[in-house]
Amino acid sequence: MARKIVKQIISVTLLSTISAFLSYLANSTLIFDKLVKYGIIGTTIDISTIQDYCLWIGIAVSTVGLSLNLIVTIVKHDHILEQRNSLIKMNKSILSSSLGKRFLSDSSSFDIRIFVPKNPLLYKTIDKLHIRNVKRFFSIKNIDLIAEQGITKDLQFEVYPNQEGLVGICYQNKMMVYDDDLEHTNGTGYQLNKNQIDRTSNLKWSICWPVCDKDDAVVAVIALDGKNRITIDKEKEAILKEELVAFSCLLFDSVPQLFKR
Repeated sequence: MARKIVKQIISVTLLSTISAFLSYLANSTLIFDKLVKYGIIGTTIDISTIQDYCLWIGIAVSTVGLSLNLIVTIVKHDHILEQRNSLIKMNKSILSSSLGKRFLSDSSSFDIRIFVPKNPLLYKTIDKLHIRNVKRFFSIKNIDLIAEQGITKDLQFEVYPNQEGLVGICYQNKMMVYDDDLEHTNGTGYQLNKNQIDRTSNLKWSICWPVCDKDDAVVAVIALDGKNRITIDKEKEAILKEELVAFSCLLFDSVPQLFKR
């Protein structure tokens, strides 16, 4: 990575230097006067014509160089984006297959949503200053490849000091939580306001688990939810947790950009 950055800096600097030097030659006769004085070029040479050439060559070098650099960058970005999307879809496919066979009927219809801190810089500052009882909110990120936005747009939950929804409980307890009967409990059991209830009214079940950094701080909450009623087998909770934790760790390590505000 360091070598790539150094090469990029050298390339841009060299290109800029050449363009700047040609531009200088096009607008100043000082160097040409010195060359004539020391007999390096003859007095009959049309310096103004050379300056015109320097101007156009400088424009061409700058335009072509920057255009090629931009094209290469776009191609690389598109390639990386394609790889990322393939990885995300593959991870969901693997999870869907595993859960469908071992735990959840109708699991093919589930969505995976990521909740991240609404104001991460503010929360980090609060932590450093040891300020307590300042409200924290986690807001939703609906990634097209793994979730349909639907009515969940702009959904957010308070996670501290109050615990709103399964996301808030998951954040506070740092452990997997789930509810397979949201149809009857969502409106009364999770301290939700009307907007939150309305935006989750079509969900029949949800599973949440935390994503923690190396300092054991919760940096995101991943939510699995569906619109088809299911029953989660309590006897297999430990295995279900292993499946989901493995998936979240793989996703977090492979595509960390998904977990940023």
